Amino acid sequence: MDYINSVLTHGRDFMTHHKTNQGRQQKLGAAVMRFHANAMREEEVRKSKHGQERLKALKANDEEAYLRLLDKTKVIFCGHRIHEMEFLLFLPLYPNFLSYF
Repeated sequence: MDYINSVLTHGRDFMTHHKTNQGRQQKLGAAVMRFHANAMREEEVRKSKHGQERLKALKANDEEAYLRLLDKTKVIFCGHRIHEMEFLLFLPLYPNFLSYF
């Protein structure tokens, strides 16, 4: 009888432990999703403000400010493309890389 009780107790503890871990993982997943959604929203706001500044400089006929903002846009765009290119160059070295996600 003690053996059966110990098995049942172990089963309950096992279930409790894994339900707790599953809850933690779900909370972590939700937090990561919120983080990325907020980051994307902030990036959109930044792009919008930058575009508005460029447009304002263009309307004010401030060529120097406009070209400076345009160069900044080009640098950001090139940085994104370089990051993508590095990822694509890195991928063939580790063919199973994407299977981890």
